[in-house]
Amino acid sequence: MTREFLKKLFEGLDIKDDIYAAIMGENGKDAEARKTAEAEVARLGGSLKERDTQLEALTKSTGDVEALKKQITELQAANAAAAEAHAAEVKQLRFDTALTAALTGAKARNPDTVKPLLKSFLEKAEMDGDSIKGLDKEIERLVGDKSSAFLFEPKQAPAAGFKGVTPAEGLKGTETEEYAQAEQLIADAINGKI
Repeated sequence: MTREFLKKLFEGLDIKDDIYAAIMGENGKDAEARKTAEAEVARLGGSLKERDTQLEALTKSTGDVEALKKQITELQAANAAAAEAHAAEVKQLRFDTALTAALTGAKARNPDTVKPLLKSFLEKAEMDGDSIKGLDKEIERLVGDKSSAFLFEPKQAPAAGFKGVTPAEGLKGTETEEYAQAEQLIADAINGKI
């Protein structure tokens, strides 16, 4: 989903850019979570196929008992190492997803550009559920620092509304009265009454 798609979808409605940014941030979180889950499913599917192949090889082997015990021990060790490697990959994937989601939520223009600035923090950082402990403070520090603030979208102040005569109201009366009303409206606008 793109911002342009949302603007086209909600065309005609007065929706501010920060609403679109919030929707895009949530969509990014959902997309990252889906990618994480898909990667994990694919990895687990590969592990299952590998173990099935190993079991088939064991059932077909007709060697002596000691050779089978040795092969089983080797396969168990290999499977344990593969499980540990998989757990480490999943942990890193969740960490990267949480980092990218936090940077997207903070409106980083390019999260990959901001990540090196967080390197020393990330080396010591730990996960806290689905987020990284202390990451919000580090991002706030980068946003507040003049040397890195340009990497984030600026927070936009609400646009000032226009005051005055709405087109539907118009001016009423004779032509001379309309001119007098228009002059009064201009004078009020100049004096800041409108």
